[in-house]
Amino acid sequence: MANAAFRRAGSDVTLKQHGPRALPALNPLDAERWGLGEGDPVRVANERGEMITTVTLRDRLPEGLATYPEHFDEQARVLMPLTIDNGAGVPYYRSARVEIEPLKDVELERMR
Repeated sequence: MANAAFRRAGSDVTLKQHGPRALPALNPLDAERWGLGEGDPVRVANERGEMITTVTLRDRLPEGLATYPEHFDEQARVLMPLTIDNGAGVPYYRSARVEIEPLKDVELERMR
């Protein structure tokens, strides 16, 4: 997970490129090792909780790093510890260690 610092979420061009729903991004080599492709469903989890989502692939990400634009999804925020910015005194979510695993068809059927 990565921190994303934006001034005004509603008008920021960088945020708008994600569309109405943001997705966690992975390096394509990591995705290939895990048997994942663009848009595949995954479980993202750690000791704080889990979320079910789909992934997108980004060549520019280093291997071993997943990013998620945290301004979009409360589920993702559950996975990250809350920190207070010393300068501004506002809360932000920085990073967290997570496990990412592909969801199998059987698990997807059970969730429906």
